Amino acid sequence: MDIHKLNALLNAQRDILGQISTGTDLPTCLTSICQRLETLAGQDSLVYSAIMLLEDDRLHLSAAPNLPASLSNSIDGILSGSKQGTCGAAIAQRKAVTETDIEHSDICKALAPTLLGLGLSLIHI
Repeated sequence: MDIHKLNALLNAQRDILGQISTGTDLPTCLTSICQRLETLAGQDSLVYSAIMLLEDDRLHLSAAPNLPASLSNSIDGILSGSKQGTCGAAIAQRKAVTETDIEHSDICKALAPTLLGLGLSLIHI
């Protein structure tokens, strides 16, 4: 990682920790995390970031400031589970999940039309 990207990452961490330490509310902190991730990763490519919280057996969007509404509506409230999209699979498997072929993925089958319609080809959770 080059020095400019490293400094940007350290500044983002410092800013988020500053929000937490001063008692900034959770939704604001989570939104800030998403925005900083998109900015840092988006230097190389288009990135959408979202944070979901597990409530009972469903995943709910807690922050997704730039996620297109069509995708937000499709994933908010999905069941956790290995065949419920990459977010559900990551929860079920308790590890990161990457899908590089959305069009032919069993995991992304229900969301594939929405994801492909947005021009997304890769998901990493």
